[in-house]
Amino acid sequence: MTRNISIDALRVIATILVILLHISGGYVVSIGDEEYNFNFWTANLIDSFSRICVPLFVLISGRYLLDKKEPIQDFYKKRVQRILLPLIFATVIYSFYQFIGIYYVTGKFNFNTIANNIILGKPYYHLWYLYMLLGLYLITPILREIKEKLTLKQCYTLSIGLIIFGMILDTYDSVLGNKTFFMLWSLKYLGYFFLGYLLKDLRYFSVLSLSLIYIISSIATAIATYFTLSYFNSLYFYNYLSPFVIISSLAFYQIFSQINLKNVLFEKLAPLTLGIYIIHAGVLSVLVKIFEKYPLQISTNIIIEIIIKFSIVFSISMIISYLFSKNRILRKLI
Repeated sequence: MTRNISIDALRVIATILVILLHISGGYVVSIGDEEYNFNFWTANLIDSFSRICVPLFVLISGRYLLDKKEPIQDFYKKRVQRILLPLIFATVIYSFYQFIGIYYVTGKFNFNTIANNIILGKPYYHLWYLYMLLGLYLITPILREIKEKLTLKQCYTLSIGLIIFGMILDTYDSVLGNKTFFMLWSLKYLGYFFLGYLLKDLRYFSVLSLSLIYIISSIATAIATYFTLSYFNSLYFYNYLSPFVIISSLAFYQIFSQINLKNVLFEKLAPLTLGIYIIHAGVLSVLVKIFEKYPLQISTNIIIEIIIKFSIVFSISMIISYLFSKNRILRKLI
């Protein structure tokens, strides 16, 4: 299969957006009541434009996995190597990191909190995605069979229905604060998974139109978040299955499905993205602690602070991921 560098670029961009989201999110949640100033709006806009990151990952997975025909045992063998080993490795490393952190703060060994986080599928805040992906991979062979038995029109109808189902389920969980078993998280993202496959060859909108849709939807996310945060103390519109995020995600995905990039840099970076994703949260955590102790003195401008933090986190994560990729054993872990 010929490598699609445009989708490699999309994978790299999604990884960059994850890091920006986690950096900017720290500024959004730290804003006090009625302090909706320049810093808030800067962080809010960056966060809103970055919310497409996880949906993009799921769309890309659907694009490739639903299009393949292979024996079930071969599929699961590949997925064990690709996602299960990194998931176990990341869970162990981050659980140990949190265990040490809790002991440092409280002076007590707290096994219950660590075990509970693992059972809930969140040994560290960003690893929920890998646990969700595990559930998605488990049912992929079934989804392939369903896809083969349906017409194209029926597939679109099913996908739209699944997106709406995901929205309803996500809203229900958000309002009630439900904690769903992590193997069921994938149900929310089935619509994205199917649409990743279905939309890969669609050419209904121009790149310009799709770009405008992405920009307008992301701005709408920021404005809606401002209102829900102001009046209800809620970040609902940041959810990956909120209406504007769905629209902006599908539009951005379509842009890269239509353009034809040739930059080999993306081809080289794309295999490192899982490692960067796994590593970046730990690097960011350490960096935040360093900056708390030794605040940046060069500028109070939030944009410059975010750029500096992003550059450090991305660079260190990329280097570590690259070094792992060069070792025959370590490369299997990320």
